[in-house]
Amino acid sequence: MAPQDGGRKQTRSLLVLVWRAYLNKLQKDPLLTKSLTAGVLNGLSNVVAQKTRGHHNKRHVSWHMVMKYVAFGIVWAGPSVHYWQNALERLVPRRRGESRTAWALRKTIIDQLVYGPLANIVFLSFIGHVIEQKNFKDTIQKVKKEYAHVQMKGFAIWPIASLINQFYVPLSLRVLWLNSVSFGWSTFLMLRAKK
Repeated sequence: MAPQDGGRKQTRSLLVLVWRAYLNKLQKDPLLTKSLTAGVLNGLSNVVAQKTRGHHNKRHVSWHMVMKYVAFGIVWAGPSVHYWQNALERLVPRRRGESRTAWALRKTIIDQLVYGPLANIVFLSFIGHVIEQKNFKDTIQKVKKEYAHVQMKGFAIWPIASLINQFYVPLSLRVLWLNSVSFGWSTFLMLRAKK
């Protein structure tokens, strides 16, 4: 066995252990686990956004800014997606004789018409008020100005992500899947922010 093969096996073993620990925590305390996961991924997406921006020192990361995004993930993104996905599962039961595909499509349409627009409004408001430090009136103006563009861009990504989520992903892992997709989406929205 080549030395690099041993390293790969150790890496795989470590990933398996981390995944099992994550699933164990998810089973024992789903809301906390999903909230912390959302916080970590939001924080990481902000680090990527900061490093991607041309006007920032590539070596410097504003950890104060990162922590604001971590807090957003813990307080809003994780809990809201957790409760929404559970509610969607309860409120949109599979009809007798309905195919899995039709059921997944129904839930996706509802998700995109209800939660998607709300999530974009909340995130734009967060960026305007907390990140860009706009007052309430200017934050509302920001949302009015940018919402349609952001929502249209979102329709290029989120319906597909939601359909995959509803069709393939077990309920307990749906928040993780959506947070993973949100990593890229949040980075895009952060790069649109002025600060």
